[in-house]
Amino acid sequence: MQLDLADLESVRKFVDDFRATEKKLSVLINNAGLAMNFKDTRRQYTKDKFEATMGTNHIGNVSNNLPFFQHALRFLLFFQFFR
Repeated sequence: MQLDLADLESVRKFVDDFRATEKKLSVLINNAGLAMNFKDTRRQYTKDKFEATMGTNHIGNVSNNLPFFQHALRFLLFFQFFR
């Protein structure tokens, strides 16, 4: 399975492909670290028109994690709200 965090269609396909295997997900490590070349000042964008760093390091990871951790996320959001 391949995953490109800069392409939300790739993220959706990865989630669907993983679910099709019916394997259990025990650990998910988020290690996206896109660093930009500071000498090149042109803005770069993902396929989905997000700024490249934000799209890859944040939006791609969240989009990948949500389908796997929907129940845990609801609990965490509830806990943070009433903290």
